[in-house]
Amino acid sequence: MRITAVCLALLFYSCPEPKPETRRRIIIFEDLTMSLASDETNKAQAIVDEIIEKTPGGTDVVIIPICENTDLAPDKTFTMPFPEGTSAYAEREALAARNQLKKEIHAFIQEVARTNALRREYSSCISPALRRANTVMRVPQGKVQWKTDVIIVSDMVEECRASVLGQPVRLKLAGHQFDEAQRLVGHTQPLPALPGANVFVMIPKAMSTIVEDPTYPKPHQVKDFWERLFARSGVTGDRLWWDIDPAKYCESIRR
Repeated sequence: MRITAVCLALLFYSCPEPKPETRRRIIIFEDLTMSLASDETNKAQAIVDEIIEKTPGGTDVVIIPICENTDLAPDKTFTMPFPEGTSAYAEREALAARNQLKKEIHAFIQEVARTNALRREYSSCISPALRRANTVMRVPQGKVQWKTDVIIVSDMVEECRASVLGQPVRLKLAGHQFDEAQRLVGHTQPLPALPGANVFVMIPKAMSTIVEDPTYPKPHQVKDFWERLFARSGVTGDRLWWDIDPAKYCESIRR
């Protein structure tokens, strides 16, 4: 009897711990600010819609607007529905559920757009998305193991008093503001980290994008600035995807 008890105890303690559930979470920062023309703003919303349409079921999607106070901006979290079955009816119901989510996101974005959070000259706070994403990722989620993607839907023209670089930053050429931003981003202190997360920049392009605004740096200069900034958060190499097409992104995560 004693031998049996010892054997059972050994069997119990030798059993491996169950593996944590792995789920995908996508944190989307959507730029609503005035540096975007109206057709670019519409394109930004179309990018978010496409992600909602094509992201695998069970994915958690967190929507956070880029505005004057991105750190404290309201957010909404949605879980993408699965079809409940394999029938055409189940597929239609899942599609209808996703269309309803898109309507809710549109209403949420419009609600934020009607506030004063977008109307000042320093209302394009993109870099605080690093702090905000870090905060979301640190919230305890039980035994779930999250695979997190951070998507920034923006022209990436920072105009922000609360920049993660420690002082107001404006990516504009006038008054050597971009030169000052370049100096700040060259510092070596680490910025808020996104451990294990991939960052995807999706630039909303429309007819207005064809004509470059002479008050802003060239696109390759903006890209270089952000690559250096993200590197200070530990996001480099194949963890950073610049100007990626949303369809290609959605295809990659469905594999």
